[in-house]
Amino acid sequence: MTFEIKKRNKDRHKRVSHGEARPSASENSLDGWHAFVFPDMKSCFVSNAAIAEAIANGDFKPGQDDLDQWAEVDALVPRDLLRCSG
Repeated sequence: MTFEIKKRNKDRHKRVSHGEARPSASENSLDGWHAFVFPDMKSCFVSNAAIAEAIANGDFKPGQDDLDQWAEVDALVPRDLLRCSG
């Protein structure tokens, strides 16, 4: 089982790298997970399969800065989450 850990220092967004140059599906196997750690050190675990489904369905908010593009998958419903504390 693989995890990509995303430390969110200033917010509680569930944000994964995703864009034309780096599509999420090319970097994350469907059987893996993302672990998000928020400023209060509480965590949330989301399956890559749920993330891929949200992206495929357009259920994400795209974003970018000078370095990267991403998909915010904050709208994932509780059935998509392994566990979110707090």
